Amino acid sequence: MRDDLRRRVERFASGDRTEHTPAVRDEAGRLLDHTGRHGGRIDVADLRLTFRRVSLGQLPAGWEREAQTIATAWRPPAARSGTRP
Repeated sequence: MRDDLRRRVERFASGDRTEHTPAVRDEAGRLLDHTGRHGGRIDVADLRLTFRRVSLGQLPAGWEREAQTIATAWRPPAARSGTRP
């Protein structure tokens, strides 16, 4: 997975792939940063990731309200200083 993410970042950054928005490259970069800090793994105990138990039989309580907020309020993160937009 990490090799695929690195290739994705490199191809978008080099212009090899058309980038309509930097969101894909930024997301891949953030995941690479995170896994790099945690021995190549996703730290499921990190509260910022909001992992929770799920089931195919029932949506988590409040999921509909949460999903509407994500779909209507999400905005790309502000550019960090020293990075390309």
